[in-house]
Amino acid sequence: MFMPRSRDSHPIVKRFCRVSSVGLVALALISSGFVHAEGRIQFNETFIRGLRSTQDMNDKLGVFAQVFAELPTKVFVYPTENYYYFAFTANGQVYSGNVRLSPDAWMTHRIHFAYGENREAASTQHICLGPEHGVLVEALGAFRYRVSFADKRVEFQLNELPQTLPQGFQQLPWEIFLGRSMDESGIGFLLMYSLAYDHFFWVLDEQLWPDWSTQWLAPSLQKHPGSGFVFFVDLDLERRVLVGVDRSEVLANSYFDGPFDQLPDNFMPLQQNLWVPSGSGRAPSV
Repeated sequence: MFMPRSRDSHPIVKRFCRVSSVGLVALALISSGFVHAEGRIQFNETFIRGLRSTQDMNDKLGVFAQVFAELPTKVFVYPTENYYYFAFTANGQVYSGNVRLSPDAWMTHRIHFAYGENREAASTQHICLGPEHGVLVEALGAFRYRVSFADKRVEFQLNELPQTLPQGFQQLPWEIFLGRSMDESGIGFLLMYSLAYDHFFWVLDEQLWPDWSTQWLAPSLQKHPGSGFVFFVDLDLERRVLVGVDRSEVLANSYFDGPFDQLPDNFMPLQQNLWVPSGSGRAPSV
């Protein structure tokens, strides 16, 4: 016989409650100088100097050369659609963009480069770079590439997430697991499909969750303040399902606009998995 457990006594809730104390310890370590993350501190002086610099934003190869020159010799690409994001200031504006190695880069030997003004989507510039631009792309492994340009080499390590369900994850009979992904927020998700309701949904990947603090909005709703993500806490299945993101972040196309545009492209022929039989005959929806 099923015996409902109280919210405070549930194992998954107990783990949530430990987050606040962990956060305080982490804050103390950061304040005392024991935690270091390269590039974590951003200074206003650098920001203003960038604003006052000039850059021909119509010179796509020139902008790429500027970004590539600033890259470390080794980078790790967290988002699972292989976008390596960046931002810089010039011409009194803030620009953002990405360098992308598509899943077929091992065959095409090309990379994609895009950038534009932060708040103006129409300003986006894009170029596909290859040998004719002096850009060489070499596959060093299934998830590792070397990109060479202007006497510099940068090694791109892609995010090789295990494509199996976390141990102990409770999957319902009408649910299909499609893959594990991570978006630019640094939060991992399990992409699922429901045959019963003909839609996709995202479950928080607890194995990749770094124990960031959350807030209870209601008995079954939690919010991560940093990203604005809201989760339905399923105490019976011991999992958190993404049910909301901040609308302003979506409109801004920010790092916190949700995982919907970061699929596990590298790991599976996802298009084949979308064609699943449905009880209602309707097309799958998000």
